[in-house]
Amino acid sequence: MKRLTQNLVSLLHYFTMILFLVMLFIVFMQVVLRYFVGSSISGSEEAARYILFFLVLLGASVCVYDKTHLSIEYFQDKLSELLKIISDLVISLSIIVTSLIFIIYGWELATRSMTQTTPSLQIPRGWIFMAFPVAGVLMFYFQIQHLVKIGRKEKIL
Repeated sequence: MKRLTQNLVSLLHYFTMILFLVMLFIVFMQVVLRYFVGSSISGSEEAARYILFFLVLLGASVCVYDKTHLSIEYFQDKLSELLKIISDLVISLSIIVTSLIFIIYGWELATRSMTQTTPSLQIPRGWIFMAFPVAGVLMFYFQIQHLVKIGRKEKIL
């Protein structure tokens, strides 16, 4: 299971890196073409926006795995061991609830909007919104693993 997770995280790192480079190239070409030619590639702004959308959600999944999500470490470092565990559990439960919301409502949004197309690229909006349930599943998986690790360390499981 650990190897599967590490391979998945490596794949996410590479995929987000490729997405970032593609977005950077699109935006760079748009600026260059507008400056030198006076026009840009049709749909480039829209493509860059949707790539950024995927980057943010997949990047948030990686942050959940790395435990680099938002937490106020200054206050957490001052807590006793018991309060640190409780704080970690509250954060974990918050992430699990958020990921379940992403999965359930993201799937609903994606399936409902499959018939709508984007203005410039003419692709189904549902494919764009599919980033929500995908990121939700990844966040849920990583956070459950983190909870299992906490349980084993604290002899809860």
